[in-house]
Amino acid sequence: MSAARRYLLVPRAVIVHARHLLLVRSTTGTRSPSAARWHLPGTEVLEGESPQTAIQRLVKLRTRVEIEVDGCLDAVARRGRDPTTGRQSSLLHLFFSCSVSPGTSPELLPTAVATVAPLDPGAPPGGTDWGWADLGSGVAALRHDIVGPAVVSRLEELARQAKRSS
Repeated sequence: MSAARRYLLVPRAVIVHARHLLLVRSTTGTRSPSAARWHLPGTEVLEGESPQTAIQRLVKLRTRVEIEVDGCLDAVARRGRDPTTGRQSSLLHLFFSCSVSPGTSPELLPTAVATVAPLDPGAPPGGTDWGWADLGSGVAALRHDIVGPAVVSRLEELARQAKRSS
């Protein structure tokens, strides 16, 4: 009988607001498996914290945007680099659909951004850029990323709806 595989939990946020998707880009030299490319925000779960609380904490810390977690869209298990140690590990990515909390300051939210644009010209702590992308550009930016099929389908549908209504 083989030993049970242990997975490192990596909750990831799918935040869509006003036809835009919040993305993050780790700078070259970080432990990110996709440094210098845009991807969905994800983090580790701290002791005593739920996956939902972990992504709320991360997004607020890095962007000052408060989010509500609406539900889990998908889960993908695969080998990859532990974001904390850089070692190969078994990772379980949980993709949560999120929305911006009411009362969030308007200057933190997207307007008519055509491509990914950093939220702040200075990189937030940790050497990472955060930015809003229009849905079409956001879906294209994620082609290299670990994203479950339900996430891709949901984002593509939202992009089609946004295109039809414009």
